[in-house]
Amino acid sequence: MRKTWPYSTILSLALLALCFVSCETKQSTHDFSPISNNKTLNLNFHDNVIRLNPLRAKNDAEKFIAALVFDRLFESNQNSMIVSKYTYDTLADTHYFDLYPKKQFHDGTRIDTKSIKTFFKYLIAHHLNEEPVSAFFTSMEGYPSINWYRKNRGIVDSLPQGFQIISDSKFSIKLNTRHQEILTWLQSPLFTLFKQAKGEYIGTGAYLLTSMNEDISAQLNKTAFAESPIETINISFTKNDDLVYAEFFRGSLDLITYQPLHKTPSPQTNKMNHIINTKYPEYQVTTSKRVIIRYAQLNNIQDSLLIKKVLHCLPKEKGQFIHLGSNVSIESYNLDSLKTESKNDTTLFKIKWYTKISGKQKPYLSNSKNINFSQTNPENIDPTQPHIVLKEISLDLLDSNDESKTLQTLVENLKNRELAKYIILDRFPEYVIYSNTLSGIKENSSLNESVKFMYFDSPQTY
Repeated sequence: MRKTWPYSTILSLALLALCFVSCETKQSTHDFSPISNNKTLNLNFHDNVIRLNPLRAKNDAEKFIAALVFDRLFESNQNSMIVSKYTYDTLADTHYFDLYPKKQFHDGTRIDTKSIKTFFKYLIAHHLNEEPVSAFFTSMEGYPSINWYRKNRGIVDSLPQGFQIISDSKFSIKLNTRHQEILTWLQSPLFTLFKQAKGEYIGTGAYLLTSMNEDISAQLNKTAFAESPIETINISFTKNDDLVYAEFFRGSLDLITYQPLHKTPSPQTNKMNHIINTKYPEYQVTTSKRVIIRYAQLNNIQDSLLIKKVLHCLPKEKGQFIHLGSNVSIESYNLDSLKTESKNDTTLFKIKWYTKISGKQKPYLSNSKNINFSQTNPENIDPTQPHIVLKEISLDLLDSNDESKTLQTLVENLKNRELAKYIILDRFPEYVIYSNTLSGIKENSSLNESVKFMYFDSPQTY
């Protein structure tokens, strides 16, 4: 006898099958949606993270993480994620700061004026000998008092009387001198706010460091209050350039930075050079704020006529002659205005020079009828005699389009702050090469500045 199924049973089985198909379809769509993948940015840094203290960040990876996990009291454009309002009372010679009332550390505790006071006390205890921390506190009212530092450095709640707490969300600072420099000081990386808890450094920034796998990888995740379109940043640590370039071309990395200077020719570097030099590359290309400056340091060459003769022996290219006095003031001249030569003077000068730069450097110095250059090792140079050193320095320029700020950045980074003369010879920009689907990268900006505005263009569906 054939068994028959009741209508109610058949209807139940049909509804169950439809539910199963519906659930499967929904799950499949979620897994392969390009929108969910377009919120993750994949980067690489050569050096892995050793220290998480934002005030001790040294390499690019540490600085990148510090910039996203922590906030400075003021950004370079004088905006602030910590201070909601800043005013200066000229009659009282007092600076007033209002904090955002709902701003919190990543552990959920509120940022109040006691947090600022604790942070300032930490700076006095650990960074007082570093600029601009030293300038900030020694200019504060009450600090120059006799023996203040010796008497008060061990007192947790002690700060010079120029710092006053007005309420939980407002404090004031009174300086004896250099009032106009206070915002410049507070923009320094050393004024990056954090709190310590159980040996960890807790920040206030748009991202939170969620994982760190020694020298292999790290991950940052966007905090709930952040507005950045990128939700997750995956960081790998690979030192081999060719491997990094290969990963980028394979699509495993969304962007890379490339400095062609001193690169050993290889199929990968040849492809990179083609990308930055071709008119219509298959990837997007821009420049970062980082630049290598090649310069000549003139030592013990004080005679202005001799300086002019030296400049005459340099190639005719755009550059600057910079004179730094004992007070590190800048006197800058166009090279063209100094390239003169006396026809009557037949004195032959012999100047030794050496280079700390790899590659061909001979074209930078050519012998003339008045000057004979001889290359030698540093050990063979008498420091009291006129000599020239060719050097390179890698800088993050304040503004790559502003000549005066370029010189300011160079001066601040030169280790030799004594009486010296410099000639800027060449500039070599760093390039940022990135996927055609990635947008929001600003020209002449650092990676941590751009990442907050980056987003992926969602592919169109038809």
